Amino acid sequence: MKYLYSKSEHYIKFLESNSTNRIYKNLKIWTTGSKNDLLGINEIFESPLVTEYTSSNHPNNGLKIVFKTNSETEYRLDLLFIEEFNEVINHISFTLNKSTFDIIPGNIHDYDIMNSEYDKPTGKKEMIEILNRIHFILKDLVSKNKINNSFCIGGTEIIEKNNIYEYFLKVVVGNDGFEKKKTTVYPNIGWGLYFKINKNNDKL
Repeated sequence: MKYLYSKSEHYIKFLESNSTNRIYKNLKIWTTGSKNDLLGINEIFESPLVTEYTSSNHPNNGLKIVFKTNSETEYRLDLLFIEEFNEVINHISFTLNKSTFDIIPGNIHDYDIMNSEYDKPTGKKEMIEILNRIHFILKDLVSKNKINNSFCIGGTEIIEKNNIYEYFLKVVVGNDGFEKKKTTVYPNIGWGLYFKINKNNDKL
């Protein structure tokens, strides 16, 4: 079993929402209480990780962001601009950087194959680092007025990813900072996590 450190306030909120400290099968959040809070130990998702990145226009109306992790693995962050709820939403997805993901197939069969390959776990155990890098990139793009301030992380068929995404947002925008909404953008799942960036402090 692996444990991720959490500030006591976030640990308590997670327990209240989920009745367990388990994020998924082999991963739990943990806290040693207010003592470590007083020592100033940071929550795992609280500090954006400064990241060099490149951006280019996505062929499917959006932005393609490319960045590297500490392991020198190259990832892509895809932001697709989709109009929903009377505004344009930046729909977030990320995976290993492969050019085969540049074009969304026009038929259901090929789309399902590509989507399955896109969502396949890398096995590199870099999710926390990746999300902290995305945290930085999104704040940077919004502060430079490159994109508007409305986002969605779509649900996936991988429960572990969904749990990590929800915990990530609970930490960086708070329980009231995001909303789980029904959407047709992710037809196999039917929902996404919608949020905005708070530019006035260190949170998203």
